Amino acid sequence: MDDQLIKYFDGKMNEDERLDFLHKVETDESLKKSFIEYRNLLGLFSLIDHSGDEEEGLEDYRLFTGKNVDKQRRIRLLRIVKYAAMAIFLIVSSWMASYFFNTQLQEIEIEYNTLHVPAGQRASVTLSDGTQVWLNAKSTLSYPAYFGKDERLVKIRGEAFFNVAKDRDKPFIVSTSKLDIKVLGTIFNVKDYTETDSINISLLEGAVEVYNQTNTSKKAIMKPNECLNYKDGIMTITQEINENEFLWKEGIYTFERERLENIVKKLELYYDTKIIIKNPYIAKYEYTGKFRQRDGVMEILKVIQQIHKFKVAKDEASNIIVLE
Repeated sequence: MDDQLIKYFDGKMNEDERLDFLHKVETDESLKKSFIEYRNLLGLFSLIDHSGDEEEGLEDYRLFTGKNVDKQRRIRLLRIVKYAAMAIFLIVSSWMASYFFNTQLQEIEIEYNTLHVPAGQRASVTLSDGTQVWLNAKSTLSYPAYFGKDERLVKIRGEAFFNVAKDRDKPFIVSTSKLDIKVLGTIFNVKDYTETDSINISLLEGAVEVYNQTNTSKKAIMKPNECLNYKDGIMTITQEINENEFLWKEGIYTFERERLENIVKKLELYYDTKIIIKNPYIAKYEYTGKFRQRDGVMEILKVIQQIHKFKVAKDEASNIIVLE
């Protein structure tokens, strides 16, 4: 563009070139500034009489514009360095803030959420790590909104089915009333109702480590298709898993050749009611069947009643059901 300035003021442009150049001067502020500076410089030179001043002036202008170009380059370079420094500062600041926040987060005591499922209902929840949990009726799950850096700890009372997301660096621990269950990524069912005197753990996939909370040396390693029963401080492992027992998470209660006295105990838990068997003889009857949770306790008992005849009566005021 400097050559065009010189060519313009030397009169070496035709009419079209001059008009085009002047149009550029009007629309380009930088070019307009250079045009004014050059014109003023020529005006100063016109006041001097001796020969050769014009050519010398042109050379001086070239040096002058060259210095301006260098100056502009330095300014641009300084701007680039400044922006780069700002970018580095922002990156470092963000990293430090993130590190500080995460560090502080781990130091803050983790607060637990509580999900309680009333009688006759069921629920499911997906935890922050992707673990899926199904809760049976009259069950309570305590879980954090986020997990700490060392472990993933939840607490259960009642019955829950877990599909644990894999994370080998952060074990998943389910805490019951007396046992802790430690896993990395697995599928299992745990039953620990306060109304019962035992804890049952059924493992479908993976492996779990079960240990006594008061004496961690008392522990057991479970393998797939094993069931652990804990009662009176003793752990017993058997291989008697029936996956139909876990259909409750789909709203189906299953009984297979099960005595009425045992069925009644489960129905009392699931529906928060009291069932009295007045006739000990009918308590020994065995039943097999599947029932929908939403049918309710009275409907289930009436269906069972059709196989072996007995009377069913409910006192609504006291919420007590009598079988005889």
